[in-house]
Amino acid sequence: MATPASASASAASTTASTVASPSASDSPARAWALNSPQHSAVTSAFIPMAATIMSAHGDTAKVGKACTAVAKTVNGQQPEAGSPAEWGQALGYLQKAAKLCDPVTAGDADAYDQMQGDFSSAVNHLKPLTDQI
Repeated sequence: MATPASASASAASTTASTVASPSASDSPARAWALNSPQHSAVTSAFIPMAATIMSAHGDTAKVGKACTAVAKTVNGQQPEAGSPAEWGQALGYLQKAAKLCDPVTAGDADAYDQMQGDFSSAVNHLKPLTDQI
């Protein structure tokens, strides 16, 4: 699944660079992201998971561990008031992926594929959001 990994890297890179360099002409999405503790926390967990999926593709133990870190951040979260629609959708897919961390860590290939699919769907919703940020 090279495409989801490269999409993850792109979204992670875009998120990291845009959050680090705010501009005076902030869009509503950018203003929300810069002031959102939820966005900061989830992004801080998402980026290492994307990197792990790329660098340890197929290593269920490593990917499962990264998934568990994301799960600690996203489980039980509701999108913040004022967050863009894409954020809620991405958060939902990250929560779906987080439910698969234990089976992935245990080496379940089907759970790994499903987690990859959910993570890729999250990336697909994060990409338009990061483009606005």
